[in-house]
Amino acid sequence: MVNSYPDLARLEGVSKTYTSDTGPTDALSRISLSLGNSETVAIVGPSGCGKSTLLLVLAGLEKPTSGSVTFKGQKLDRPPREAALVLQDYGLFPWKTVRQNVELGLRIRGEAADESRLQDLLGELDIASKIDDYPQQLSGGQKQRVALARAFILNPALLLLDEPFAALDTLTRERLQELLARAWRKRGFGMALVTHNIEEAARLGKKIVVMQGSPGRISKMIDNSMACDKDYEESDLFYDMCQNVRRELEDVT
Repeated sequence: MVNSYPDLARLEGVSKTYTSDTGPTDALSRISLSLGNSETVAIVGPSGCGKSTLLLVLAGLEKPTSGSVTFKGQKLDRPPREAALVLQDYGLFPWKTVRQNVELGLRIRGEAADESRLQDLLGELDIASKIDDYPQQLSGGQKQRVALARAFILNPALLLLDEPFAALDTLTRERLQELLARAWRKRGFGMALVTHNIEEAARLGKKIVVMQGSPGRISKMIDNSMACDKDYEESDLFYDMCQNVRRELEDVT
């Protein structure tokens, strides 16, 4: 997981403009952001400020109109093999079983899944008993665990998540936040998470990026070094961090 570059991913002066029949739309304006090895970043901000576009640029799925994006010190011009993307809508194929959905990324790579590793991973995510079920037989939380399993089995250096728990009830969401924090402590991947949830940002982002505007730009970067630590959310420091992030968001909305 560790590489010799000081930054796993870096954006320098990135702007993004979409063009359509109605004219250009500026989505991002001169974004500069670094993500260190094993660092976690939570990206927050009002709707329409370019959070998801920023994540897609990091994923190599959107090319910036100007500026540069690097991954492990190399120019990023395609989705990196060592990155995995988890979406809010799970991205599961309804005609495939849990096993088949989890193994999909490996099969696209032309790799076979190690059965022991697969079983260990599904056990870690508490869905081993669902291995032969189809997505329509699963709850929302179970579907998101399958999506996480599909990402984890690729052993990514960079995990990108776009509002992954937004559709879940509060208790399930909190459980999956802890599961993700535990997985990060075990694996040490870099992580960038887009969220509207202040507590989720404080729980998971060692760096919290507050965005504003249209086009989107970075308003504030907040250091949050205790993110992903066990029991952090039970501390007064966590409460203070949530209040800090809330104040910053109120200033940009």
